[in-house]
Order: sequence, then structure tokens, then C-alpha cells
Amino acid sequence: MGKLIKVKCDFSKVLNFAMQQNRVPVIRSLQIANISEKRLEKITVEIFAKPEFSAPAKYTFENLDPQELVDFTSPDDRQTFSEVVDLHLDPNFFMGITERFAGLLEIVVSVNSVEVERLTQEISLLAYNEWGGDYVLPELLAAYITPNHPLVAQVLRRASEKLKSWTGDGALCGYQRKSENHVLKQMAAIFAALEELDIHYSMPPQGFEISGQKIDSYSDWKKKFIFHGDNIHTSKLGAEMNARSAAEGIAYSADPRLKPLQDMMNDVTPPMVDVKREDGKPVVFITGDSTVKNADKEEDGMWGWGSQAYTIFDERKITIANCAMAGRSCRTFMNEGRWEKVYNSVHPGDFVLIQFGHNDFGELEKPKYRGEIFSAQDTCHVYQLKEKGTYELVYSFGWYLKKFIDDVREKGGTPILVSLTPRNEWENGKIERRNDTYGRFYREVVEATGVEFVDMHNITADYLDRKCGSKEKANPYYKRDHTHTSLKGARLNAKSMKKGLKKNHSPLAKYLK
Repeated sequence: MGKLIKVKCDFSKVLNFAMQQNRVPVIRSLQIANISEKRLEKITVEIFAKPEFSAPAKYTFENLDPQELVDFTSPDDRQTFSEVVDLHLDPNFFMGITERFAGLLEIVVSVNSVEVERLTQEISLLAYNEWGGDYVLPELLAAYITPNHPLVAQVLRRASEKLKSWTGDGALCGYQRKSENHVLKQMAAIFAALEELDIHYSMPPQGFEISGQKIDSYSDWKKKFIFHGDNIHTSKLGAEMNARSAAEGIAYSADPRLKPLQDMMNDVTPPMVDVKREDGKPVVFITGDSTVKNADKEEDGMWGWGSQAYTIFDERKITIANCAMAGRSCRTFMNEGRWEKVYNSVHPGDFVLIQFGHNDFGELEKPKYRGEIFSAQDTCHVYQLKEKGTYELVYSFGWYLKKFIDDVREKGGTPILVSLTPRNEWENGKIERRNDTYGRFYREVVEATGVEFVDMHNITADYLDRKCGSKEKANPYYKRDHTHTSLKGARLNAKSMKKGLKKNHSPLAKYLK
């Protein structure tokens, strides 16, 4: 089924307490168009804010003819849309914001109770006393004036004295004299008074502004691992965050005294996945090991199923980014900066498939330094890395998975956990299942996080049990050993992915072929 509805929205990119108090509209215009060739019945438009800075809004109408467009901002024959869309911002929410962070506005359109279109937009939610700048309604700067503040009288008294010493007339009368020169002298006197009283813009430290905003966007779970032992001292993750914040503060500073240091710095632009984005198309990022991405070249070589993702996903609707790397565990995928690239690249509405397991258990302190603690609990331990002589805080398999899941949600994306592919090992006519180890850990992570789970391990194993019944007959699906797949095996695992998404009624399923 082709696309039925097109949504176009013009909205405020920033929101703050002053805008709420002055009833500045969040959505300036909203258009819903039927781009199909058939009449659509029972259309529902729902608008959600995340976090809930506004109450949800819901609008319904009976039908929409082919190529018909409904403009919510202009009067229409339909009484439902006779007014501008009105979102009621929560004053208590905005009054409680102390630092800016990112929020989301979601517009969901359903036809006959079936979702057909979803538009997700990012909005900056500003601190209660933070001006939005000249980006939107610069005149709202007046909303930040506190005329009854005791310093105002002091400034005016000092300015009047200045003005009288210059002109012999200390009247602060604005334009009443109808003299441009007198107005300019009043402004100069007020500025001189501000200088003498040492009243100036309050500039928070760079670390407060940058690291503080980052921490505000983190979940409570993630904040626990940014600090270590108390609420002051940081873990390695926290130290890395603060180091990057300091570097960003220096790099982006306009202070000319920092120019020599800036010239010696490396680029602080966050590393990102090289993916070509197209308007209206989300990205599905695929992470994992060699069973997801291998050589993927020779027809008779080893292939990862991610190379065959194009056989299940409709690339007219979604962009595929296969970020997996052979030989990696969760630990090495993160330590090598591969996860950071994915994290930095996720936009609201994107999807991230997370599939690890084959390389995650083994020696923790010996080369290849990729093993993890054999658990799904939030546990960690410091190990001395042999041959390197350095130390590393290593976490559990489940912790790394939870971090990846949490990071994706933080950026407004949808994480999907995928179980590892089955190995070509058989006993009594049945392929090996690892449901008591990896499977148990996956289930515990799902229970703890509520993440969507595609059990590729058992979907593919069920097929091979039925189709093959022995290692010899399953050999065409594997290459070189019992783990890595052939092109045929990669395509089978891709089909298992598709089957799992459909079974879950996953939001990603609507992008399948």
C-alpha cells in the first residue's frame, strides 16, 4: 500500500515560559493532505508532546477526498477546524525548567483507527528565564523585565544624575520632548549608569552550560553511571563527557585570547555515521558483529544479513545504514567509538537494531579485550589489561545493551534488540539453542527496559529444524565455520528479521517490503 497522507507543519522551534504566558502558538500551520487516489474515511489527527509540556490534542473528521487538503489554520466548512490548532502549554512545566533540553512534538494521523503517518519534530525547551533570541518573536525580550526590582530605581536615579550633569536637565521623559538628541542622551545616561553599577549579562561557566545541558537530557539510569560513588566525582564516562564539553567550550569561544589554543586543537565536531538523509525518510541503523556485516562481496564468500537488509526494507521509505563490524562485542563496539558515531547520528523517528552476543563472552583482561561480565545485571569491575598494563572498568553484557537502548531513546529514536544468529551445531536432529544463556540475558534486558525484541535466534533455528534436520543439510547456509553465514544464510536471517518485526507489529514494520 502506497503512502496515503502527507503532513506539513510549521511550528516554533523553541518554547519557553514567556511564550506560554503570552500564548504564542506552538503550531503556526498544519496541513493534512490525502495524496492517494481514494476517499479516506474516519481520519484522526493526534498531537503529542514528549515530555508532556502540553496536553495531547485530538481532532477527527469523517472523510477526505483524493488530493484534498485540510489547512488547520484557516476557517473551513468543517466546524472542527474553524480555529487554529491550540496546544495548551503547561505553565508549571516551563516554570520548572532550569536549563534547556530537547523535546519532541509528534503528529500522528490515523485512518479507520490504523496509523498511516507520523511526523516527529524536535523542539528546544528553554530554561524559564532564558530568552529565545531573535529566532522567534524577539519582542518577547520585554517579558523578562522586572519593573519592580529595587535595582531599577537605583539605575534610573543614577542615569538622571548623569543626564543632568551633561545637559542641565535630568528628566527621563522618553520621546515626550520630541527631540531625537535628548532620547539619545537618555540612552547614553542609562548605559553609563549600568556601567557604574557593574550590571552586565550573566554568563554561566562553559562547563555548566554544556555538560549541564547534556546531563539534563540523560535518563535517571544513565545519570547513575556518569557519577561514581557520590554526586560529585565522575566515572570514566562522566570524565569523557566533561572533557568533550571543555573542548567544545574552548573551540566555540569567541574570546580572542583562546585563538592560539584553538589553532592547536583537533576538530571537536562529533563523529557521525556517513549516511545520506532525505526529507521524510527515517534511517534504520544496524549494529552488530560479522553475522551482520562481513566481507559481503564474493557470491561464495561470507555474508552478514545486514548486507541483505535491502531485500526486506523498502528503501523508498527508509534509509539503511549498516554500522556493524566483524569481531566486535558490545564492549569493543563502544570502546572503539563506533557506538558514539551511531549515537551522534540518531534523529527523532530513526530506528536502531542492536544485535550482539557472538564475541561478548571470553577473557576479559586478555587480547582481544572484548569479553564482558556474564550477566544482565548492572554490574561492573576494574580489570588490569594484560600486555597493555592499563586498567579498564568493564561492565556486564546486559549493561552495555541497556546503555545502547537508553542512548537511542534519549535521541528520540526507537531501539530494537535482536538476538544473536544460531550456530550450525546440532544434537539429536535439533540445532543448538542458547536460550539459557544469551536468551535469558536478552529476556532480562527486555523486562528491565521494555525494549522491542526480535528473536532472530529462534526464528532462524525453527526454520533450519524444519527445513534441514542436520548439520550437513544446513551447511549451505553457513560458510567456513559454524557461525558465519553464506549469502543464502544471510538472506535467511534477513527474512527472520522481517518475520519478527511483523509478529511484533513493530513501528518499523511499516517500512518493510
